[in-house]
Amino acid sequence: MKATEKIKHLHLRAGFGLRPEEWAKKRKEPLNQQIDALFKQTEAQPFRALDFPFPKDPKSLSKKKRRELRKKSRKLRNQVNNQWIERMIRPKKESPLLDKMALFWHGHFACEPKLHHHAEEYLAAIRQHALGNFKDLLLAVSKSTAMILYLNNQQNRKKKPNENFARELMELFTLGRGHYSEQDIKESARAFTGWHCNAQKAQFKFKERQHDAGSKTFMGQTGNFAGEDIINIILQQKRCAEFLAEKLYAFFVNERKPNKKHISALADTIYNSQYDLQTALRFLFSADWFYDPKHLGANIKSPVLLLVQLARILDLRAENELAWLQPQQALGQLLFKPPNVAGWPGGRSWIDHSLLLMRLNLAAAIFEKTNIVFRPKDDPKAAGRGKGFRKLAVRANLVPLNTLCAQEKDILAALSDYLLLQAPKLSAPNFQAYLSLAQTKEEKIKAGSLLLLSTPEFQIC
Repeated sequence: MKATEKIKHLHLRAGFGLRPEEWAKKRKEPLNQQIDALFKQTEAQPFRALDFPFPKDPKSLSKKKRRELRKKSRKLRNQVNNQWIERMIRPKKESPLLDKMALFWHGHFACEPKLHHHAEEYLAAIRQHALGNFKDLLLAVSKSTAMILYLNNQQNRKKKPNENFARELMELFTLGRGHYSEQDIKESARAFTGWHCNAQKAQFKFKERQHDAGSKTFMGQTGNFAGEDIINIILQQKRCAEFLAEKLYAFFVNERKPNKKHISALADTIYNSQYDLQTALRFLFSADWFYDPKHLGANIKSPVLLLVQLARILDLRAENELAWLQPQQALGQLLFKPPNVAGWPGGRSWIDHSLLLMRLNLAAAIFEKTNIVFRPKDDPKAAGRGKGFRKLAVRANLVPLNTLCAQEKDILAALSDYLLLQAPKLSAPNFQAYLSLAQTKEEKIKAGSLLLLSTPEFQIC
C-alpha cells in the first residue's frame, strides 16, 4: 500500500472517513502519529438528555393514555438515533474510533430498546466502555434495561429460571457455539436470577428474593455463583479472547478471509492485557498485516458507515427529523432496531440488487434532489401502493470540497485520490468527457464528486 492508501484505509476502518479539510492535512502526516491520535480524547461526551418525565404511576393511567405514552417515547427514540448519527458526523472532542467501536458493539450486543430512555441508557453503556475494558462493558450492557427486557431476564426467577440471556451471553457475546454445554446454560441462568430492572427509571434492580443462591457448577467450577461470578469465569476462558478477536478481525480487517495466525496474535493481546480494548486495537492498527493490500477494499460499507461518510464528505445537514432515519431503514441498518439478537449479518447482505441500486443513487438524490426509493425491501404493502419515493431531506455544502480542489489542475485525480480507495474502472477519458460538460471549476468539482460517489468502488472500504 502507498502511504496515502494506508491513511485512507486506517480512517475508514477506525472511523468514518476523513472530511475534505482533514484529508488535506492528514495525507501528509506520519501514519504512526495518526494511530496515536485515535487513542486521544477517548472519553465519551454525554448527549443532551431528552425531556420526557414519566408519571410516577403509569399503571394508574388508562390503556389509551399508556399507549400514547409509549408511542411518544418510541418517537423520542428516533431522536436518540439522530443524536448518535450527528455525533458520528461531527464528534464533540472525541476520537472517531470511539463511535466506530460503539457501532461495532451495537452489532455485537444487538438489542432493540423499546423506549427512548432505555435507548439512552444502552447507548451510554456502549459508548462509555467502547474503548475501556471488555469486562466493564459486558457487565454494563448485561445490566442495561434494554438488554434485560430484550432477552427476557426480567422473567428469570428462582423457581422458574429463564435461560434466554444465559444462552445468548455465551453464544453471541463471549464464546460462540460449541464452547459451552447445555448444563452450563442451565447453571448460569440460575446465577442470573434476580437480575431485573426498573423499566420506568431505566435502572438495574437486583431482586434478592428472586435470586437462586444455591450451589452451581459452571465450566468445571462449583460455588454459590452470582451473575458477576459467571462473567468472571467466562473471561478466564482463552476462548472468550479468541471469539472477540475473530469478531474484531472481521469488522476492522477482512470479513471474508480470516487469517488464523493474525487472529491468534490479536487474541493473545486481548487475553494478556486482561481484555483492555485500547491495547488490542492499538496492536491491530499498528500491525503490518493490517495494511496488506489484500485488505484494501475487502469489506462492504455498512449503511451507517456509508451514510455518515457521505455526510462528512459533503458536510450534510439534516432538514427534518427523518433525514437520517429513512435511509437507514431503507438500506437495512436502522440503529436500535437490529433484525434479531445476532445483529446485522453484514457483508454481501448489504448489497442485493435493489439495495445496491439505491446505494449508487444516494449521491444523485443529494446533489440533484431527485426522488429515491426509501422503502424497506421487506415491505410488500408499500411496494404495492407505490409508496416510498421521496427526496432525501439533507442539504449539502460543497465549499470544503471546492477548497480541497482549488489548486488542483487535475480535478478528477484529486477527487479520486480523496474519495476512493481504488481507481474507478471507468476509463479516465470517459470521466474527463463527462466533466467537460461543466462550465466552471465549481461545477466540475460537483460533477466529478457525483460521478465518483456513484461508483461501485465507493461502496467498499
